[in-house]
Amino acid sequence: MMEMKSMWKQSNSEMSSLRERNRRRPAAFLLIPCLPLVLLFLWFYWNTGRAANTHYARLPLVMARLTPGAPILSPVIDSIDGDYWLTWIEPPVQRAEAYIVQEASNGVFTKDVKQVCITLETTCHIMNRGMGNYYYRLQGKNEYGTGLWSNVQNVVINVPPSPVLNEIANTSGDWSYIVSWKSTLNASRYNLEEGKDSSFSSPTSVYSGTELSVKQEKKSYGKHYYRLQALNQWGASQWSGSEFTTVYKPDSPVLNTISDPDKNGIYTPTWNLSAGGEVYTLTEDMAENFTHPITYYAGNKGSYPLGEKQKSGQYFYRVRTGNKLTAKPSEWSNTQSISIPVIASPLLNPIGNLDGDGTYTITWKKIDR
Repeated sequence: MMEMKSMWKQSNSEMSSLRERNRRRPAAFLLIPCLPLVLLFLWFYWNTGRAANTHYARLPLVMARLTPGAPILSPVIDSIDGDYWLTWIEPPVQRAEAYIVQEASNGVFTKDVKQVCITLETTCHIMNRGMGNYYYRLQGKNEYGTGLWSNVQNVVINVPPSPVLNEIANTSGDWSYIVSWKSTLNASRYNLEEGKDSSFSSPTSVYSGTELSVKQEKKSYGKHYYRLQALNQWGASQWSGSEFTTVYKPDSPVLNTISDPDKNGIYTPTWNLSAGGEVYTLTEDMAENFTHPITYYAGNKGSYPLGEKQKSGQYFYRVRTGNKLTAKPSEWSNTQSISIPVIASPLLNPIGNLDGDGTYTITWKKIDR
């Protein structure tokens, strides 16, 4: 009997243990159907939680993974004239959505600090810096925050920046015009060069001095290119951009045939008004090669009447034009000539004085020319 009671107690104890295990088991099994929900939450948290304004996006671990890293700013090259580029990388991968570049006049960024670039690129163009020391650093920024500052790079400038040439005002194509430029920081003098092409393959120095303009006179027909360099005691700047002007050559006028239908030595030379011509000059000579030309007219018309010629012989004429009174003229026109016949001797009529009283009339025949 005692033995049966002992077995009953053992059986009850095992049943209780089994019931306890069965009671706990459903909690573990419930985790299996919840696993997809847990994975979905983690995916949603990673892809959208960081963009939402929630406390998840501000977790330190997420911040460390998503904010930009410290960029590495490269040394600056070719900066002697105050025009240069800053370049950088963001290792190990670019996470910045924008970079903020600062400039200062000391390496700890406490003096003359200013922002010089906000860019999506990994470059920043710095222009027109005068002599001095310039320090640069940058940091990346995105929607999760601002990254660490980069290393600092220093730029030292001694020579002037590239000067700026003004556009040359010479729309009429005159052979005289003025080339001018803007004052350049830290420049003590300027050197102006002229070329026949935009590459300045064979340049000629046309000015060196302290002025901001120079007059060019009696220039040949065609295009004239100019570039400028600023200088000081430390050296020369890079060349400026080029400017050019064109000196136009007016078309030569055509002198028309000269006629004297009345044979009285009075006639009018005429010519066409040529393209680009403003002032016309008419010359005369009794030698075909114009060894001793006489200028009879200088004006803007296409004809000029000449007075009666008293001297017989052949007269030669030519005409040319220019843009202005001071402009270089065109080539001479064709030559036209006209012959003035010799004036015949007059023929006196017989004198009548039959009564011999000393009063009479002298007459002669009229002669054309």
